[in-house]
Amino acid sequence: MTLRQLRKLLIGMTITALIITACTGAETSPTPTEVSIEAIYTVAAATVFAQQTGTANAQPRQTITPTSTITATGTITPTPAPTRAVFVPVIPAATLALVITTTGTPGTLVPSATATFGGVGCNNSAFIQDVTIPNNTKLNPGESFTKTWRIKNTGSGACTWNTNYKFTFIGGSLFGSDTTKIRKTIPPGATMDFSLNMVAPTVPGTYTSNWRLASDDGTLFGSGFNVVIIIPGATATPTSASAATATATTAAAATQTMDVPATQTALAATQAAIAATQTSAAATQAAAAATASQAAADASATAAAAPPASQ
Repeated sequence: MTLRQLRKLLIGMTITALIITACTGAETSPTPTEVSIEAIYTVAAATVFAQQTGTANAQPRQTITPTSTITATGTITPTPAPTRAVFVPVIPAATLALVITTTGTPGTLVPSATATFGGVGCNNSAFIQDVTIPNNTKLNPGESFTKTWRIKNTGSGACTWNTNYKFTFIGGSLFGSDTTKIRKTIPPGATMDFSLNMVAPTVPGTYTSNWRLASDDGTLFGSGFNVVIIIPGATATPTSASAATATATTAAAATQTMDVPATQTALAATQAAIAATQTSAAATQAAAAATASQAAADASATAAAAPPASQ
C-alpha cells in the first residue's frame, strides 16, 4: 500500500468516527475517548502488513526439479607408500682360525751373515766373520758402538771394487747409520774390514740391522750382512747360531703369533651386530607395509565418504 492510499484510509476512518459521534451525541453524552495518532498509525500498519502477507501467500511457489543425475565414472585407487630397500650384508657364520707360527723375536728381522744372494755379473761377495759386536750382543740403551764385518771379494778378475762401491742398508733398524761408500779398492780374492758407527735404541728389545754391497751403478750383489743386538729389560729371545744362518729372503718370516681367541671373539661380536641389523631391517619393512595398508584403507574410506560433485 502506498502512502497516498494510507492517507485516504486515515481520512476515511476519521470521518466515519465523526459521523458516528454526531449521530449519537443528542441522545447520550458518553465520555469521549481520546484516540492518539500513534494508535491510528499502529492500526494502519497492521492492516498493511496483513494485506502484504496475504498477497505473498497467494502467489504460487516455483518448484526446482533437477534436470540431470551425476554418476561416478571412476574408482579412486590409493597409492601405496614406497618401500625402502635395505641392503643387509650376509656373512656366513664361520669360525675364524688364524694361527701364525713364530720363530725368533716378534718384530725382528734376522737375515744370515753368511747368506749368499748370488753374484751379479762379475760382482760377488762373501761374509767372512764379525770382527766386532757379534750377533746377540747386549748393549745399554742409547749406547754408541762400531760394528765391523770382514768381507771378501769373490767376484771374477774383471770386477775390482772401487771407492764408489757402497755398503747399502736394506732393512731392519738403521741404528743412526746410513748407506756409505767403502772408499777402498778391493780386487777379486781380497778381503776388507768394513765398519759403521751406530747407536743402540733406548727401548728394551732385540734389534737387527741388514746390509748388502752395491756396485758403483747401484746394483746390489753378493751376500747379506747383519748385526743383532739386545737391549736388556724386555723379554727377548736371543737369536741362535742356526737362526743366524737363515737367508735374508726368509727374514720376513719372523712373525708373531696373533691372539686367536680375541679374533674369534671380535668375529662373534661382528656377526651379532649383523644379526641385529637384519632384525632392524625386517622391522622397518614390516612398518612400511603397515603404513601402505593404512594409507590404502584411508584412501578407500575417503573415496566412499566423498559426496558427488555438483555441476
